[in-house]
Amino acid sequence: MSIKEIKEQYPGVNLGQVLCFCPRYKLLYVVNPKSACSTVKLLLSRLESGDFDFDSNNIHNAGATLFPPPSKLGWDVVDASLTDPSDYYKFTFVRNPLARIVSCYNDKIIKHARLFVPPLKEAAGYKDDPSVELSFTEFLSIIQNQAIEEMDQHWRPQSYNLMLECIDFDFIGKIENFDDDFKSVMEATGSPQISAVKKNKAVPNTKYLSVNDLTSKDLDIVESIYGDDFQLFEYAIDVAKPGAKKAA
Repeated sequence: MSIKEIKEQYPGVNLGQVLCFCPRYKLLYVVNPKSACSTVKLLLSRLESGDFDFDSNNIHNAGATLFPPPSKLGWDVVDASLTDPSDYYKFTFVRNPLARIVSCYNDKIIKHARLFVPPLKEAAGYKDDPSVELSFTEFLSIIQNQAIEEMDQHWRPQSYNLMLECIDFDFIGKIENFDDDFKSVMEATGSPQISAVKKNKAVPNTKYLSVNDLTSKDLDIVESIYGDDFQLFEYAIDVAKPGAKKAA
């Protein structure tokens, strides 16, 4: 499907930010935030540059990667990569929606509250008191009422982020099996086997939530928002429900 058609069907996605090309090995990675995207960007930078020791603490910043952005590669090349099945090997990674949204909450709502919480509270009509944290249940209730194209990409459903109805992926890996799945991508494309160095490792914090902390109400809301992701990527949510805490 052409760039124009993708933009029409997925207006919330910035193609310039989510399409990562490694021309050297004809790889096209579609970014899926909170699903090892920092690690994959680092590995693509190493593959494209040939510098397997390359590292960056700001891999998401413009100019921090060693592979060309779509604008530099040329939009005609980008269009061909999306419409010609034999042009680029298209891959991505997904994550259990439960683990992903909990990770998103810990990172964006707890760790970076100053940036992400005020606009959410304003949209929901909450009083913007920095001393009052946004609970996980409140966070879910707010984003549940957002239009999908208006959601932040970090908590937007993965099926939308990946534009599944427009992009015919050669491989969709799971971060729960990252090492083996990334190895499969390398083998399929004849790329050098390089070891993954996990970026953005979780740092213990007593304020951080875990999947085991979720209530039955939380799980019901998560399922209502991310039902397609659970089904499309074959993740289970029911196994967590029997042990879920009761909502206060």
